Amino acid sequence: MDREDDQLDLRQVLGILGRRRWVILGCLLTIVCIVGLGTWLQTPIYQAKALLLVETRSPQLQGAQELPILGAALDVARARSIETHKRLVRSRPVLGQTIDSLALEMSFDELMRKVDVEAFRDTDLLEIKVRDPNPAHAARVANAIATHYVEESQTYSREAARSARDFLTGQIEHVREELRNAEDALQTYKRQQHIADLSAETKAVIERLAEMEAQRADAEARGRAADAQAVSTRRELAMHEEVEESSRTIQKNPVIAGIEQKLVDLEIDRAGLLEDYTEDSPEVAAVDAQIQRAREELTGQVSTILASSQEQISPIYTSLLISGVLQEAEAKGARQRAESLAGTISHLSTGLNALPAKEAQLARLTRAQKVSDSVYTLLLQKMHEVRLAESMQLSNARIWETAAAPEKPIRPRKRLNMALAIASGLLLGLLIAAVIEYLDDTIKNPEEAKEALGIPVLGVVPLVQDETQRLLLDVSGRSAMAEAYRLIRSNIGFLSVDHRVKTLLITSTREQEGKSTTAVNLGIIMAQQENRVMIVDTDLRRPSLHRMLRTENKRGLTNVLVGESSLDDVVRDTDFENLKFIAAGPIPPNPAELLGSKRAREVFEQLRDLADIVIFDSPPAALVADAPILGAQLDGALLVIEQKSTPKPMALAGKERLDAAHTTLLGSILNKAVAAPGERYYYDQYYYDRYSDDDEKTA
Repeated sequence: MDREDDQLDLRQVLGILGRRRWVILGCLLTIVCIVGLGTWLQTPIYQAKALLLVETRSPQLQGAQELPILGAALDVARARSIETHKRLVRSRPVLGQTIDSLALEMSFDELMRKVDVEAFRDTDLLEIKVRDPNPAHAARVANAIATHYVEESQTYSREAARSARDFLTGQIEHVREELRNAEDALQTYKRQQHIADLSAETKAVIERLAEMEAQRADAEARGRAADAQAVSTRRELAMHEEVEESSRTIQKNPVIAGIEQKLVDLEIDRAGLLEDYTEDSPEVAAVDAQIQRAREELTGQVSTILASSQEQISPIYTSLLISGVLQEAEAKGARQRAESLAGTISHLSTGLNALPAKEAQLARLTRAQKVSDSVYTLLLQKMHEVRLAESMQLSNARIWETAAAPEKPIRPRKRLNMALAIASGLLLGLLIAAVIEYLDDTIKNPEEAKEALGIPVLGVVPLVQDETQRLLLDVSGRSAMAEAYRLIRSNIGFLSVDHRVKTLLITSTREQEGKSTTAVNLGIIMAQQENRVMIVDTDLRRPSLHRMLRTENKRGLTNVLVGESSLDDVVRDTDFENLKFIAAGPIPPNPAELLGSKRAREVFEQLRDLADIVIFDSPPAALVADAPILGAQLDGALLVIEQKSTPKPMALAGKERLDAAHTTLLGSILNKAVAAPGERYYYDQYYYDRYSDDDEKTA
């Protein structure tokens, strides 16, 4: 049962698609033509791509971490995120230089709309995309933007080095002045006190103190540099909430805290060893090795924590997290080393206080001169490094792949446009077809006729395009239309088994539905079965049967009903054996009253004796009262419905008027039918065609 319902639904869908195929095809062709024309008229747009490799961290000046004031001033550890690079590529300085260098006749905003920058996930690669109708021009612009961005990046790096050079120049002048003053003070004191030099033991202590002062200054510098780097790293990590959360998790981890404390303790041990040993001694080297292993252990623990996290963090930010932890550990260790060295220096300085006053003052002056000389030497070394960095023109971006002129445009995307046009056209066509189908209340197939009227469909008569071929008078008896009427005749015969039908009314719901043609053709088919058939034109308003049967209408039924003639006077022969005809006669002023008269009932009874079956053609049942009046007096009636033309409400109104007159409505006939794919009666017609063709070939 379910399979039959599914097949029925499929047939209904196919029927709708078949009936509305021109609507669907029309929408499809319209959309395809519009999109195709628009695609054809659209100017092709090409896209060139240049690839940049960028550093997400600014270039470091070697040794800058040893100068915390310099590092803080320049912020050389500041990170540039990928998003920053993307915005800088499309910034006014870069695009402005591109417009000037290529002499482009467009504004900054116009060029900006043509440029896109895309970052590849978890990489330091940027793709510069430029769209233009000219492929070669698009490539030139993309390469120019990449080149100017690299130049801007180089300028940024050189500015950092230049700023460092300017800072160092000022510091060197200041320290040189301090060194000169210290040397002058030392020489003046020696002359005044007539002291040639310090003792060897005092010199050793001063040398040791100068070395310790330098180490303490170095530790303080490293600590401040590590703090500056850690602040910069935390600032960048704070831009990403999920990374910042992971950073807090790492900071609270007890294992990480333990390793950091271990690094601090090792720095204290190292500072203590320097009181008795030099930087190059094996004892200090052993502690340095332990510090390096602790840093590696710290890096490993951070990596393990991040790997076990449920959050997916980019390798770039993973590296930043590890760097941040190491920087904070370095800052803590450096501060602790500086404090330990300060204690050692204080202890060594106590020995100098025990010297005689003159020798102690000389020792202090000598110490000041030594410290100033060490700082001056360090600054000169850094100035050399900064000048070298500036001359190298450091950059945090370089062109990895230049743009080439694209061979194919990115717009219009012809295949995609046409595919979307076809899909949209079909969808729109189906939507409109569904709306039309919903709004269309006409009867379109036998199933709808049966459902709407509640009476069986006795036959489906195909549409004949040629008006001269509508009657069986003019077509072959083996045509599809003849077979359709034979089926109707057979169905009437089946209905007459228990209730013999001798008088049959043919009516419709409205005009031009083919009831008169049906009456004639049905009469011809019944006469071919050797039945005596009488066709009576009871359409006393617009008679037409006489023209179909090619005779005149001077005398007919109305003459009999008013007593002017007898039935024998108006019964006429036709071109078909066993088929006789009574015309309507002159049109009376009161057709309904005439057909409902006592005389009419007497005439109709007399007609029963003149033929085996009498077929009455009447006006439409839904428009006038003639059909119900006749139906009440006859054995049965057939309701002719025109496919795709007769509204369901009108057909139902005609049926209800016949039912109200107690008419025996045998069924309906679907006339002027055109089979749509999936509709059941299509196969019946196909059978008729094949059957008739085969018979004609064998005849």
